[in-house]
Amino acid sequence: MLLPRSEPVFEGLRTSFLRFDGLLAELRNDGHSGFVSVEFPGYSGAILIDAGDAISATESSGGGESHGSSALKGIVARACDAGGTVGVFRLSKAFVQVAATVGTGSPVYRDLSSSFASIERLLTKLQDGRFDGYIEAVFEQPVASGVVFLRQGAIGEAIFAEGSDVFSGDAAVDRIVDEASSREATFAVYQTGQAAKGANGAMPGDGPTPAPSRASEPAPSQVTIISGPLAVWSEILRRSEEVVDGMSQKGTFVAALHEAFAERAIVYPYLAAPNSPFAYEGGQATFQGEVPDSLPDALSNCLHDVMARLAFRLKRSDIESRIRAELADIRSRHAATVQGFPASARALVS
Repeated sequence: MLLPRSEPVFEGLRTSFLRFDGLLAELRNDGHSGFVSVEFPGYSGAILIDAGDAISATESSGGGESHGSSALKGIVARACDAGGTVGVFRLSKAFVQVAATVGTGSPVYRDLSSSFASIERLLTKLQDGRFDGYIEAVFEQPVASGVVFLRQGAIGEAIFAEGSDVFSGDAAVDRIVDEASSREATFAVYQTGQAAKGANGAMPGDGPTPAPSRASEPAPSQVTIISGPLAVWSEILRRSEEVVDGMSQKGTFVAALHEAFAERAIVYPYLAAPNSPFAYEGGQATFQGEVPDSLPDALSNCLHDVMARLAFRLKRSDIESRIRAELADIRSRHAATVQGFPASARALVS
């Protein structure tokens, strides 16, 4: 994903010394708007954040590019590896919201060459048609790229990057138009919004045959991996897992947790496997869709079940006290979120 880095908050943070879920939780608490980058040799990921909430993600590697929930999960998992760097950058809310449409649109035109198509005429056509979507441009010799976002035909934002030079707004549009008139470029057009839900995503007027719609990822706004209670519960479960597995062997905690899920699914159906909307995997709690108000209560009951079950199985009466000691700082760091937890959950982190 092409994003401007003109307003860095942090740059060059090393993944080996960073608790990534803690960083995301802090950005949420601060109401940050912008993006978080995760970079390794041959790999890059970006999570767009609007007022603290993750609303979109893009992951790129030698194998291609992915968007949405799979990208978000991949970035969070990769950020736990050593050898990478993390950056936090500030963007306007307007830019974040339009940039979040990348990867969610239906392809209308692909592989349009500047040798046969005019970017200026294309823009005029999209503006006249009150088009919702974006244009991606890739330039050769030297390599550069640009994106122009449109809402109801009006250019909302644009960005152009060539090497270390990055332009946004009107300057980016001018550079894209100027460069396309002087060297080879390839364009693609993607339609977003209600119109993108049609069979082919066709736009009014003459032109190349529209490309068929591709299957899209679940809407990024439904991926709540770092939002509110899930951010805190990811940390609670992950740190509990570290305590338990450190006292026994890897996988002990997760196995017991899944047993608790199966038993509690009678009361909390979203814990039922398979195809449960809730999951805990790789140290992260995720929920596909809107997070129910009862989730903190459900997870608190499950964690208490796990501690009781493993205290008996492992003959370790100190499991609960050690987990509570590990979680003692969570209440002070996430006071606003923890305050909304049921009493049994608040007791775990106090």
